[in-house]
Amino acid sequence: MKLSVYKQTFRGDLTGGLTAAILALPMGLAFGLQSGLGPQAGLYTAIILAIIASIIAGTKTLISDPTGPMTFLAATIVAEAYQMDESKAIALIVLTFALSGVFQVLFGLIKVANYVKYISYPVLSGFMSGIVSIIGEIHSPFMNLNIAPMVLGASTLIIIYLMPYLSKKIPAGLVALVGGTLISLLFAQGDFKTIGEIPTTLPEFRLFEMFNVDASMISLAIGNALALAGLGTIDTLLTSVVADNLTKTKHNGNRELFGQGLGNFITAVFGGIPGAGTTAATVANINSNGRSNLSGIFKGVFLIIA
Repeated sequence: MKLSVYKQTFRGDLTGGLTAAILALPMGLAFGLQSGLGPQAGLYTAIILAIIASIIAGTKTLISDPTGPMTFLAATIVAEAYQMDESKAIALIVLTFALSGVFQVLFGLIKVANYVKYISYPVLSGFMSGIVSIIGEIHSPFMNLNIAPMVLGASTLIIIYLMPYLSKKIPAGLVALVGGTLISLLFAQGDFKTIGEIPTTLPEFRLFEMFNVDASMISLAIGNALALAGLGTIDTLLTSVVADNLTKTKHNGNRELFGQGLGNFITAVFGGIPGAGTTAATVANINSNGRSNLSGIFKGVFLIIA
């Protein structure tokens, strides 16, 4: 992209990146905690993956973060690794997450994005619904109801759905985040669990740890990595289509997969979890006038500052 174009989009990219960063901070911490690797793992993903994927930029306005489906699968992999051999669990986890990035890079090189568009909507819908049903484990929440978080969650959803009727210029997710936080502070007597302190340490370089796995673990790592890469590919390309519809542009899917793969690989060796393009953050970025890949880079920089 020419420098003159960046000058035209700079202000919008700055506000778009800031909005995406505000949304990504609590989401990254929460998904990191859910993965079993700690809140810092999600934060590292929200920073590293966002910057690298945006530099390569197959989709100019795409924002990358940890996602629900990816985090659920990552959490399953983490739990499985610790059950197999606790002393080598981290090595297996890093190897699996890094390989998922390598596979995505390969998907980009062999132009997998050209064929993903042929997957029918019912297949995608069933695929995502299956993930949701597994994540939900319906019986457990209903056996242990906690009213305070339910009220807070319902209030947040109400704000998200009603905000567009009041103003479409202000991101509904941002208003819901601020509103939900205020509700939790005003009614502090409610049983609201918190994530804890935001990590302030630099990530550890773990590239060489993944060579500490047993030969019997390699096939398991490859299988899980392919599942992560496939899920991340579908998640990202669906978000790219949404971005195209909003900005009237056309993304380069294979370039995007290459960027996502490289970002996920580097994120893995610094202790992060796999991520993908996220629809909510991407839409918030576009609605806040983000128009180039600078918005995703700014988003990562704002999180580093935070």
